[in-house]
Amino acid sequence: TTAIATEPPTEPPVRYYTSAAVYAPDTDNIIFHDKIHESVSPASMTKIMTACVALKYIPTDTVFTVGTEQALVSPYSSMCYIAPGQQFTLYDLLTGLLLSSGNDAAYTIAVNTARIESGNSVMSDYEAVEYFCGLMNSLAAELNMTNSHFSTPDGWDHHQQLTTVYDLLKLTR
Repeated sequence: TTAIATEPPTEPPVRYYTSAAVYAPDTDNIIFHDKIHESVSPASMTKIMTACVALKYIPTDTVFTVGTEQALVSPYSSMCYIAPGQQFTLYDLLTGLLLSSGNDAAYTIAVNTARIESGNSVMSDYEAVEYFCGLMNSLAAELNMTNSHFSTPDGWDHHQQLTTVYDLLKLTR
């Protein structure tokens, strides 16, 4: 037999988020929102910004070589399992970045993009990541993401890396 509820639940539904929004791009409407102006750590949503910055400066058929930047990837990261010496197009790395949430791809994209965009092919991995994060913050400012600051290309928690759901909506639009 199937029981049919005749009374509304007495307990409020469990909430599994800090802030959230449901957006309908076809009508440009926010269907649901809760605490969208509160600062949150962007986690892997950062990878959307990483992809946008790379696409702003680099053609998707550009070939990148995976290098020593892999030492910057935090232990226990989500990975797409690329290795130093391998070569991939930006398109392929974006696939690993976004579909596998590959932190390893994030660093290869960041370092190679920074070196190409800056014209400095010998900048250190740390300098390249810092330069790339500067590009991320410049794009955030360009998009009027006034409550966002990016300090890693992969979204690994960092005390200076914050955003809001509202700013992420600006980015995804």
